[in-house]
Amino acid sequence: MAIARLRIEGHPRLGEGALAGPRRRRRIAEVPYSRRACQVEYHRASCMDHQSRDIGRRVPALDGVRGFFTLLVIGAHSILFGGLGDAFWSGRSLSMLSHFDQISARCLFVGHTLAAPGMDLFFVLSSFLITGILCDSKGLPGYFVNFYARRTLRIFPLYYLSLTTLLLVTFFFHPNDPIFERKMWFFTYLQNFLFARGWEQTPRQFHHLWSLAVEEQFYLVWPTLLFLFDRRAIKMICAATVLLAPTYRVLAYAAGDGDAVYVTTFGRLDQLALGALLAIAAREAGGLARWAGRMPPVLVTTLATITAMGLWRGGLVEPDPIVGTIGHSLYALFAAALICYLVTSRSWIERFFEQRWLRAIGRYSYGLYLFNQPLVLFLSGRLGINLWHMPRFTGFVLVGQLGHMLLLITLSLAAATLSWHFLEKPSLRFKERFPTARKTLPHTMKSQNA
Repeated sequence: MAIARLRIEGHPRLGEGALAGPRRRRRIAEVPYSRRACQVEYHRASCMDHQSRDIGRRVPALDGVRGFFTLLVIGAHSILFGGLGDAFWSGRSLSMLSHFDQISARCLFVGHTLAAPGMDLFFVLSSFLITGILCDSKGLPGYFVNFYARRTLRIFPLYYLSLTTLLLVTFFFHPNDPIFERKMWFFTYLQNFLFARGWEQTPRQFHHLWSLAVEEQFYLVWPTLLFLFDRRAIKMICAATVLLAPTYRVLAYAAGDGDAVYVTTFGRLDQLALGALLAIAAREAGGLARWAGRMPPVLVTTLATITAMGLWRGGLVEPDPIVGTIGHSLYALFAAALICYLVTSRSWIERFFEQRWLRAIGRYSYGLYLFNQPLVLFLSGRLGINLWHMPRFTGFVLVGQLGHMLLLITLSLAAATLSWHFLEKPSLRFKERFPTARKTLPHTMKSQNA
């Protein structure tokens, strides 16, 4: 049979794949000269490319996703703690506002709930990246030591610095605050169980730390499970967890314990399990490319369902039992589908999340998350810079709220940038002493700042 030389240059799917190599690099493959044979070879090359994208390189869009949802969380905190949230929760009358401002205020309050899926996405993404690192390192020397050393260098310096700073500032203004009797909950990453007993247990500037406790508890247990069980058993454990976690949420709400659903690790296990399943699937034959064609319908369906639920329930407000039970399952499914789609497909969605400014926000997301809530509470509570003062300068609640968001994002980004360059980045240099298996794989994929 005649042989033809097929030249593939910069194809959006093959340009970075195993066959074609990096974009703009020419690579020639010899395939049988027939239409059917060329189609088969094209399909195989596409699958090889998708699988290499699964485990073979950093996916910049995932940094952009982290940055995008971090901005949504900061915007939600600006609305919640910048004056508008307190007005709605306390029943403060908005009748003194113009009709346009009343509509704007209600839309902003409902709109802040769009950040609700953000925490679920962070858990799915973190589990996806961490499970991948652990799977690649399993069976190699230093499995536990290297993993925990790298996690310590990434998480502990900034966390304990911010926690100590919060305690000192709180002591300066309120030396008799009950938080000092409960500080060990925070130093041992158990604060989420404290919050499960009621948010009033601690001042609001500490409330955002619950999610870090969930992740640390996951890191404590998950490496051991992956070490003890084979891949098939782990997949069964994850599948069972995806089914059982929603049951726990329903039972907790039925018992009147909605706070526990939101902040405890038990209420978040299905999100962590879905991320782990994605990481394991990415390392099997065919990778995540097997599901690439199914992801757009899943994304559209889950997003439409979440939107319908928000309209039905008047926003994605957590005390609502529907949002707190079914909602988290939908958020987790949406997050898993989005990650799978970004890893396996080239589209305008990936190009949007690959924008440099979004990836930069993603790089600083850890500091942004730790700093933004204490900053907005300090601005509002101590300096009096909140939504109700902003319209004096802008004339409208909507413009004032946007100005407040911009101020909070600017201050948070400044603090996070300083933290990254003077604390986090120097600490991360020591991670080189504890290498992971990713450095020995044929295709290297960095850990996305996990």
